[in-house]
Amino acid sequence: MEGEKVLYRSAGVNKKKVYIAHPLRGDVKGNIKKASEICEYLASRGDILPLSPLHTFGYLDPTGDQLNAMQLCFSLLDCADEVWVFGKYWMSEGCIAEIAYANCRGIKTVLIGEVDIDRLEKKIIEVT
Repeated sequence: MEGEKVLYRSAGVNKKKVYIAHPLRGDVKGNIKKASEICEYLASRGDILPLSPLHTFGYLDPTGDQLNAMQLCFSLLDCADEVWVFGKYWMSEGCIAEIAYANCRGIKTVLIGEVDIDRLEKKIIEVT
């Protein structure tokens, strides 16, 4: 029985699915790096499955069709238990749209903003 719990936990069965909203355009490489650090940290906690559109849809051109990109993001967001919003989200049309979509769907939205990775846990405790 105990072994089954470990298997389920490691398979993501009881993990909170958190959509990671983070700006992309502007400093694309820098923003992807920041989002990667956030996802890596959250995944290492063991209780969160980060859902990152920046990684899932990395094959899309950031200067390409934004309507198609946002439709894909919304489909991924529908799979989430919560949305956590990072970076200068107030300057990102995509993040603003994701926040609005989550609110319309009744998905809890947590505004975290810019935070150094070494202070992320403290910030998570403050806002969740």
